[in-house]
Amino acid sequence: MASEGLGVANATKFGGYAGSYNAPGGVDAYCGDPSRAWPSGNTGAGHTITSFASDHGYTLTGPAMAGINAAYDVYGHGDATSRAALNFLIYAYTGSHLGGGIQQGTEEEGAGYISASHPEITAKYHEVWAYAQAHQSGAPAGTPTGSYTFNVDSNNYAGTMTAHIGISGGVATTTTLTNGVFPSTGTNTITGLRDGQSVAVQGVPPQNAPDYQISATGTVTYPGGAAAELTQFDTGTQQRLLAGNGARTGGSYQISGHDPFNRTTLFAPVVGTRVASKFVEPGKKPQDTLTFNTTTFTDNGHTVNNPWAQRSGGAFAVISAKGTLVGPSTQPFTESDQIPSGAPIAGHASVTTSDVIGPNKTYTATSDTAIKEAGYYTWVWSIDALDQTAGVKTQLPPNYAFTDRFGQVAETSISPSTVHFTTSLSPSDSARGITLAQRLDARQVALGGQVTDMLTPSLVGGAWLQEAGQRIPVTFTGRAYYTPTEPEQAAKPSKDAVLIATVTKTVDGPDPAQAPPVEVGWKPGYVTMQWSIEKSAQPPQYQGFFTDWADDFAVPAETVQIVGPNVTSKALASSGPGSAAQDIAIVAGPMPTGGVDLTFAGYLQKPGTQPVCDATTLTYNSAHPVTATAAGEFPSEEFPVDAGTPVGSVINWVVTATLHDTGQVISTGVCGDTTEQTKIIAPTVTSTPPAGLVAGTVGHDTLHVSGWVPAGATTTVTLYRQAENTTQLVCTPATKVEALPAVKLATGKAAAANLTTADTKSLPAGRYGFVHTTTDSNGVVIAEGGCHDELFTVTPTAVLAHTGSDTTRDVYLGIGAALMLLTGAAIMAISRRKKGAHAK
Repeated sequence: MASEGLGVANATKFGGYAGSYNAPGGVDAYCGDPSRAWPSGNTGAGHTITSFASDHGYTLTGPAMAGINAAYDVYGHGDATSRAALNFLIYAYTGSHLGGGIQQGTEEEGAGYISASHPEITAKYHEVWAYAQAHQSGAPAGTPTGSYTFNVDSNNYAGTMTAHIGISGGVATTTTLTNGVFPSTGTNTITGLRDGQSVAVQGVPPQNAPDYQISATGTVTYPGGAAAELTQFDTGTQQRLLAGNGARTGGSYQISGHDPFNRTTLFAPVVGTRVASKFVEPGKKPQDTLTFNTTTFTDNGHTVNNPWAQRSGGAFAVISAKGTLVGPSTQPFTESDQIPSGAPIAGHASVTTSDVIGPNKTYTATSDTAIKEAGYYTWVWSIDALDQTAGVKTQLPPNYAFTDRFGQVAETSISPSTVHFTTSLSPSDSARGITLAQRLDARQVALGGQVTDMLTPSLVGGAWLQEAGQRIPVTFTGRAYYTPTEPEQAAKPSKDAVLIATVTKTVDGPDPAQAPPVEVGWKPGYVTMQWSIEKSAQPPQYQGFFTDWADDFAVPAETVQIVGPNVTSKALASSGPGSAAQDIAIVAGPMPTGGVDLTFAGYLQKPGTQPVCDATTLTYNSAHPVTATAAGEFPSEEFPVDAGTPVGSVINWVVTATLHDTGQVISTGVCGDTTEQTKIIAPTVTSTPPAGLVAGTVGHDTLHVSGWVPAGATTTVTLYRQAENTTQLVCTPATKVEALPAVKLATGKAAAANLTTADTKSLPAGRYGFVHTTTDSNGVVIAEGGCHDELFTVTPTAVLAHTGSDTTRDVYLGIGAALMLLTGAAIMAISRRKKGAHAK
C-alpha cells in the first residue's frame, strides 16, 4: 500500500493534497489520475511505460514524457512546494475535468488545479514546466545524415573543408582525412567541428602519385537526454502512481565527403634574380643572386599553383637553371620577352637547387667569363624540363619551360667607362688609367696670382657609356696643394701639403676643356694640381659609371712656383734689464707692387718656460709698420727693456709681412725661432785686487765690466780683514773694514771696461779681501763677487812681499843685509803709492 509522502495539504483548488506518495521500494511517486481516489489499497511493483492513457482521452508519450522524466530527477525529491509543483505538471497532461476551454497538455491545464491560496506553488510550477519543456529532446526524429564538402584553392595542396553535420547543438564530432592534414592540428584528425564550420586542409599526396584526392570521414555523436519513459505503480482502480526512472538516450552516426576532382602533385618552378652588384669592374666576373619560387599552370582545366615538390621524407625536388649574360651595350637595354637576335653574349652560368633547402634560400651564380670592356650587361635565366633529372621531369607540367624577361633593370650590371688623361711629361701615365694633357699657364706665378689647367680626356678599353643616345658626362675633380718647398712626385700628397682649392670640370667627350682658375694665395712656395675621377663627385644617377682614378701628386707639368719676397729676421742677440732690444727684418726676392709692410712683435719668455707667442706674453709691438719697397734690411724701432725684466728671459720676435695695398698677410715669423730671439743677460763684473802692499799704505780695487749695463747701475766694493789667529777670511760685519764709494757704470753694452775704485784708508799688515756688489737703479743686485774672490796681503814693513799670486812668502834677512833691504823696500813702496794715486 502506498502512503502519503511529502507535499502540501489543500493545495488544489478542490482542497486536495498535492505532493509525493511512498511507493513500494521507497520510490517517490506521484498521482496520475486526479479524478480517482487516492491509492490506499495494495500497490503493486513498478513497471516501465512509454505511454500513459489518461482517464480523459489524452495519451502522455514521447517528448512530453521525456520532459516529465527529466523534471522528476530535479524536483521529484525536493521540498514540499517542489513536489506539489511536479504533481501539477503531471496533471497538466492527465487531468481534464477543469473545462473552460483549457486543453490537456498545456501549461494552463496544470496551473488550473492550484489553489489561489498557494502562489508559491504556482511560481514553482511555472519553473518546473519550463524545465520539462527544455528537456524534451531525447533522440532526434528519424536517422540524422551529414556530409563534408571541399573547396580547392589555386594551390593544389591547399583548400578548405566544410562540415554539414545535420543536427546542431550538443553534438560531438571526430573527422579524419585521407591524403591530407588539418594545418590547425598538424595531423589528419580534428574534433569538435560544428554544423556549417569550415577549416583549412592541406593535401598530402601518396608516394609516387602524380594525382590524388582528399577525402574525409567523420563520426557525429549526439548527447543523451531523459528517456521518453516513466515507472508506473498500480493500486487497483485507485490513482495510478508515476515516477521517473533516470533512463537516458543518445547516439551517433557517420558522415563523409571528398574532393570534387583529383589534385595534382605537379609544380611549375620559376626563378627571379637580382645582380649582386650594379657595377662590375673590367676583369671581374659578374655575379647574380637567384630566388626560386613557383607559378600557376593549368591542370585538368583548373588554374593551380602548387608548392615545390617534396618526397615523403621531406627532400625537395632538385631544379637546374641556366643563365646567359648578354652584353656589352653602350645603351641601357629595352626590356623584352626574348634576347634580341644578334645580341652579344658575354658569359654563362648555372645553378642547381639544394634537396635540403630547396627554394628557401638565395643562390649566387658567377659568370664563367670576366668582363672585358665597359658597357651594360644583363642576365637572362631559364628552367627547362629537358635539363632536369628523369624523376623531376615527372613532377613538372608536360613540356615545361620557363624564361625570364630580357633587359630587366634588376638583372643588369654596368661596367664603368675608363677615361684616361694623356700627358706629354710622363709617357708611362698612359697605362695608368686617366691621363691629362695638363698645361699650366706658366711655371712661375706671382703672389696672389692664378693658374688654370687644360684637360684633354681620352677613352681607354671599351665604350663611353651613353643614355638616350648621348654620352654620359663625367666630372673631374682638381685639388690645388700648397707646399713651402718644391714637392716630389708621389701617389699621395706629402705631409706638408696644404689643400688650398678644389675645382671641378664636367665633360662628355674627348675634346679639350679648360678648368676653372685657381688662386695660388700669398705665401711663397709651390702649388701643384692633382686631378681625379671620383664616384662621389658624379651626379647620383651616374655614380659608378666611370672608373675611379687619380693622377700623381706633384707631376712636374702640374707644379708651379709661387714667387714673392722672402722675409726673415735677425734679432739683437742679447740685451739687459733697463737696456733696449731690437729686431731686423731681412727682405729678399721679388717685391709685389706697393711693397710690403713689416710689423714687429716681441713676446717675453721668462726663465724656465717654453716659447709662447700670444696676448699673454706680448711685450713689444710696433707702433707703426715699416714699409719695404725693395730688398734689404729693415730694423724695428728700439724697444726699452724694463729694468725689472728677469735676467735669463728671452724675447721671441715675430715679424709679420703684409701687402701694403691690401693688408693681405704673406708671411709670419715662427715663435721660438733661435734667429729671432734676444736673450736678457746681466752684465759680468770681475775685479783684480792690489798686490805688494806693505803696512801703512793704501790700496784700491780694479773692476772689469762686460755685457749690457742697465741705466743707473753702480758697483760698491767692501773691504774685509781676516781676524787674528784665524786661518781663513770670513766676510761679516765684524770683519768689515770699510765700504768704498760706489762706482757708476756706463749704460749700454760695456766692452770689457776697466774701472778703479777710490783708495782704501791706510792699512795695517794683515790678510784682506775685496767683495764687489753691482745693483741696478732700483737697488736690485745684478752681479756680486764672493768673499774669497779678491784676497790680498798687506805685509809688515820688515817683510818683502812677493807678488804675482795670492800667496805671499816672508823672507827673513840677515842682519848684515838689513839696511840694504830696508832701503829697497822704501823705494818700492814709494813707487807703488804713486801708481795707486794715478789709477784714482
